[in-house]
Amino acid sequence: MLKICSLIFAIVLLTIGIISFQKRLWKDNGRLIFYSLNPLILTSLDPVTDELINVFLPDNMEIESVAGRGTWLASKISLAGTRTWITKSLEWHLAIVNLYHYDDLSFWDKLRYYYHKRTSVLKSINLVDTGLVTLQKTTDGVELYQLTPHWYLKGQDWFASTEIIKQGLAVSLVNTTSISGLGARGARMLESMGIRVRQLSSTSDNLKKCRIYVSPQTAKLSGFLQINKAFGCEEVLDEKQELDIKIELGQDIAKLLFG
Repeated sequence: MLKICSLIFAIVLLTIGIISFQKRLWKDNGRLIFYSLNPLILTSLDPVTDELINVFLPDNMEIESVAGRGTWLASKISLAGTRTWITKSLEWHLAIVNLYHYDDLSFWDKLRYYYHKRTSVLKSINLVDTGLVTLQKTTDGVELYQLTPHWYLKGQDWFASTEIIKQGLAVSLVNTTSISGLGARGARMLESMGIRVRQLSSTSDNLKKCRIYVSPQTAKLSGFLQINKAFGCEEVLDEKQELDIKIELGQDIAKLLFG
């Protein structure tokens, strides 16, 4: 009886382990990026190079949220909404694709992270010391930090994935909505991954849902899978695209950002 109970227990543990492994978020050699709150810290690990970076954001830095819910301080955003809303807000404000909260990572994700951490040299960066934020003072005399445009250039060094860069993907981005700057925001996110934005344009098509045109071969690459996960577009297979990808941004993306 004891042997049977032990066998059943082992089978249950094995089943739980397999299910947990299948649910892991970090499934390829792309860069893992996650955040923790209070203080707000971005952790970026490239498993190909074992580059490990912690970026510390100031508590009084303004973060523009999604869904039209205004701006929040880094120290207060944890009180303002759900973790999903916070993650999406950070992704679009900081132009970082596939960002996770540390608690969203599975056991296997964390195990792999700590495995790479053993052989990595941690580089800690205080954003205030970089010149990538500027200090502004409100009419009430409150000092607030805001990102400078240089953040989006430096982000390619800290958040681009070596694995994705090697895939040589290029994207043409089309803003079909009347929202000015929507395409530029999408382009910044793509470039932070290490993907080249070949062309940025706009039309008056005003699509209800964004569409992404990709060849069947490119659709299998991890770089494309990360793009489509971030934008959530309707996928259209097109042999002519080869390594090029075309994204048409629609009302769904505008609604996500601006409510």
